[in-house]
Amino acid sequence: MDRHKKGVPLPSPGHRERKKARTREQLTEAAVRLFAERGFEQTKVDEITAAADVVPRTFFRYFASKDDALFGWYDLPRDATVAALRARPRGEGMVTALIAALEESVRASDAQRVIRLTGRVIAKSPELQGRLDAVRTIHCRDIANALAHRLPRSAAVVAQMVTAAVTTAYASTVDVWVASGASGPMSDYTAPVLKLASKIFASVNAQYVLR
Repeated sequence: MDRHKKGVPLPSPGHRERKKARTREQLTEAAVRLFAERGFEQTKVDEITAAADVVPRTFFRYFASKDDALFGWYDLPRDATVAALRARPRGEGMVTALIAALEESVRASDAQRVIRLTGRVIAKSPELQGRLDAVRTIHCRDIANALAHRLPRSAAVVAQMVTAAVTTAYASTVDVWVASGASGPMSDYTAPVLKLASKIFASVNAQYVLR
């Protein structure tokens, strides 16, 4: 039966994508919460899907493994940072734009709450810490590419260098926050480091501005 003839609109591609994104977030949220409560190794996929109120088959549409469920969340702040860089105003210094995008990504992706949970899980496993380091390397590349896209082609290497320095310092500070118990605002740790980065790269910031 043609649903259009009955006056029932078909879901738009945007609606479908939003629904898929919500399902992925629900699975990630459930996985991270259970990992923190029960331990990574002790948590089973069936328990994650039950907590997210979906069938196990749905889990494997989004994730290949429990590892992917744990680290899949980290794509959200990466995506938020890239989106924020694309939206920064023309004429803004590249370092100012990068720092603002990182700060915006924390608000947009609810990073502080989830990092607090995931950090406790990852800190207990050198293997998971190694996976996190690999994920951060990929995300650094993606953010650098997004920044370079807003700059002259000759500035691509500069974008990579600055992004590597700033994001590495930022990630290290986040790890210190987690290790300290993550009891206060994450920004108490990250803000001073980002302010220092802004001073260190002041001349770069003045020379390279967004197109």
